[in-house]
Amino acid sequence: EDILASGRHLLNVVNDILLMSKLDAKKQEYDIGAVAIAPVVREAIMLVSPDAERRNVAIGFSHRDAEIIAFADRQALKQVVINLLSNAVKFSYPGGHVGIAARLCGAGTIDLSVSDHGCGMSEELLRKLGQPFTQAAHAYIRNNQGTGLGLSICYALTAGFGGSLSFESAEDAGTTA
Repeated sequence: EDILASGRHLLNVVNDILLMSKLDAKKQEYDIGAVAIAPVVREAIMLVSPDAERRNVAIGFSHRDAEIIAFADRQALKQVVINLLSNAVKFSYPGGHVGIAARLCGAGTIDLSVSDHGCGMSEELLRKLGQPFTQAAHAYIRNNQGTGLGLSICYALTAGFGGSLSFESAEDAGTTA
């Protein structure tokens, strides 16, 4: 089991590095079209759920509008949602809750947010988000460290299909992406 888990982790690291290289070189191709948000979010939740269950973190999804359609690259959007959910689960305290919400806004825009009530981030770290290999200093975060590429990938993919990504956070008060 340890060898399998280590192999999967190494494969994820290599894939993140390859994707980041492709994004940096502006070689990522996007297939932009109409994408139903709810199925993408449900698939992402399904993929992140085993880790959430191991960490005793609940994930909830709410959307006010019956079917929200985004103009995006489906696979890129799904990767962004998976990364944001994974981070929210990783940095939530045991027994915590991660919420993902989608809503239609004015001018044909969609707000898709992922929120947790975990350890949060300092303003200094918030300013550094999106820089490859950014590492946090909070003790809880250090114990749950990844490669530091996930949010860089999220920023680049989101910009690639015409979206934007922002964060609100405070130490020990959680984060909303």
